[in-house]
Amino acid sequence: MTRIAVTTDAIRERPDGIGIVSRHWVRLLLDSDLEVELWDYQFSGDAQKVNFPKRELKNSWPCLRAGLWNAFLPFQARSFLQDYRTILTLSGLPPVVGSLERFMPAIYDIIDLKYPEIQRLGRAKKAYLQRTLPYALKRVRKILAISSFTANDIVRSLEISPSRIEVVPLGPSFGDIVPKDCPEKVGKIRGKFGLRDPFLLMVGTIHPRKNHTMVLSILEALMAKGFRVDLVVAGQRGWKDSEFQAQLGRSPVKERVQVLGYVDDDSLWQLYREAELLLYPSIYEGFGLPVLDAMALGCPVVTSVNSPMAEIGGQAVLAADPRSYEDLLMTVESVLTEKSLQQELVARGLERAETFTWGNARSSLLSALQ
Repeated sequence: MTRIAVTTDAIRERPDGIGIVSRHWVRLLLDSDLEVELWDYQFSGDAQKVNFPKRELKNSWPCLRAGLWNAFLPFQARSFLQDYRTILTLSGLPPVVGSLERFMPAIYDIIDLKYPEIQRLGRAKKAYLQRTLPYALKRVRKILAISSFTANDIVRSLEISPSRIEVVPLGPSFGDIVPKDCPEKVGKIRGKFGLRDPFLLMVGTIHPRKNHTMVLSILEALMAKGFRVDLVVAGQRGWKDSEFQAQLGRSPVKERVQVLGYVDDDSLWQLYREAELLLYPSIYEGFGLPVLDAMALGCPVVTSVNSPMAEIGGQAVLAADPRSYEDLLMTVESVLTEKSLQQELVARGLERAETFTWGNARSSLLSALQ
């Protein structure tokens, strides 16, 4: 039996995209033939509930817990590393200190290197990424990438051989069983969030790269053209969200915008089903789970060209230049005005989403770990 360790420091209450993916990957290992042990500096959230042996690795530098715990993991675990064939790290930050040949980091994107201007990077993390990330990734056993787009980015930007990368595409956030449609909840959802008119949906942390300010400008243009449509933003506040909040405070359509913050899963799935479309014009992503979730739940999608979201959606989504106001506005208008196009996108999306399952991801993940 192959013995592996899996880090769970990304799995916390109200997880973000990395936390959601980490949670699913750990679950994929539950009924495998692998002998799995979970590692963390402090178990919490779903990681506590998983029925795997757990090893809590306290460290002497509490400041590292926020982001660099993984960097020093080989040093902390040096006395027992030889007992494991593979250590799968899921936080997105690979280890850098010590022996790395047993480590297999999951890399979700390299946005910190490609677009540091739209990321919150302290000096320590910036130096860690720029100086040590390429060095570390050339020394680990294998690299897991969540899309071909991300794998190609790693190859081009970090000069990593493609043979060192395994692509493990994801499944929907809710798993392989699509949540039941509950028409009786429609009134409750609309009442709960004060929704009256048709609405555009944005899902994800409020952050510069998610392009909320551009979307607000699109809404203003739509209202000026006579559209009666709201904007619903489902996501927690993030770095530099004050820019969006300030623009919203000055906006003539601010009464048409609902910023919901964190939304529980059941409510979120129903919002997808009720929305006119998911608007996801992110500047950069490693995968773009909301696009897959929307397709699986019958919601048309407008997203970004030259992105993993366009790779995932294929012909089932409409893609526009996320930095072009005119292109994005025209694309959104086409969906809102052409019901036949909406219906076509829904049908294509449902079909396309069936090709992305956690069952397929499990096969790819286990193959990489063997």
